[in-house]
Amino acid sequence: MTHAPNDLGEFRISDLQAGRYTITALPPQGSVASNPPEKDNPKDHMIYAATYYPGTLDKQQAVAVEVHPGDEVPINFGVLTSSAYRVTGTIIGLPSKDMGNIMLSRKDQGGDQFQELAEGGKFEFQNVLPGSYTVSLMVVSGLAAGQPHMERIRVATPIEVTKANVDGLRLQPDPGGDVRGRFRMDTGQKFDWTQLNVALVPVDERDAQIAFSGSFGSQLATGLNKDGAFELKSVPGGNYQLVVGAKSNNLSDYITKSVSVEGRDVTDSGFVVTSGAFLDVVISANGSTIEGTVIDSKGKPVAYATVVDVPSADRRPRRDLYQQVDTDALGHFSLRGLNAGKYTVLAFDDLEEDTHQPEFLEAFEGFEEHVQLDEGTRSTVTLKVISADVEAP
Repeated sequence: MTHAPNDLGEFRISDLQAGRYTITALPPQGSVASNPPEKDNPKDHMIYAATYYPGTLDKQQAVAVEVHPGDEVPINFGVLTSSAYRVTGTIIGLPSKDMGNIMLSRKDQGGDQFQELAEGGKFEFQNVLPGSYTVSLMVVSGLAAGQPHMERIRVATPIEVTKANVDGLRLQPDPGGDVRGRFRMDTGQKFDWTQLNVALVPVDERDAQIAFSGSFGSQLATGLNKDGAFELKSVPGGNYQLVVGAKSNNLSDYITKSVSVEGRDVTDSGFVVTSGAFLDVVISANGSTIEGTVIDSKGKPVAYATVVDVPSADRRPRRDLYQQVDTDALGHFSLRGLNAGKYTVLAFDDLEEDTHQPEFLEAFEGFEEHVQLDEGTRSTVTLKVISADVEAP
């Protein structure tokens, strides 16, 4: 939720649900707080930077603001400045292209910068804050032939910006490759594998947000053959997790039990795409279930509330472990096809937040229920709905 302050720097964020929120002041990118220095002397080149309440540049040190129903919470904090530096270099070994963009992403902090690559793959970023950055490329080819093709390419080497300009980098794109694999049931029984499809989702949150936009999705998803085999060609380099989808509601209790590469379990960690990567995928029909009822502050069932589960912190990157369902007319819900493990479950009358964000649970601490599931078990819980008129615990 974004709000622009007035000319006096005053802001008002209304219609918030009860909970805890991280407040961030985002100045225009590259807003200079001092005169630009000489080309070869970056000292004292300062810019206004994203600042987290109560006044820190480090998101990990931000203090959440707790909001109760009907409250008006006054907060004041100033936008901080930071030294900024120049990053220049060349992308070498690019495939044939008509145009290409480069994106510089600061890990865990936001503030992406992007620009079109200059002739010869050259780039120059100004006003780069200290930190560790990843590099992504967006390359378009085939424009002259009337058959444009967009490809996302990752650069494995991170860029570290400390207390000086970083000049003359030579960065090599990840080659990527074809990903093949085969599915099998844990019990060895036969199965109609054409009912399933697979997708590769980047482990990095920023990469995941663009993974299925534009033409990228065709590179990262496919159906299965009758024998359980699949193949994805020309997958951009990077670290991915395999997500399995079903074409029928009859498979709601099925789970991805394991994904292995050369005998190594990569179900939770993901795997790096290399030429000839082969995945051994095991499916089970023995998924677990969390079911129950959502009630309001008076103990009455809440119809059509939204119920979500969030896996334990060590498994947060696994998007296939998150589920979202609505309660029925009697306030009942059922989350089916869950892997064994620990989950946090919450219910909302109106959910707007992204449950995959690390700070999601912090905003609603005290409303959640914790559930530990063993394989094939069923757990029952009663959830109190989170709404604008619910008193914080």
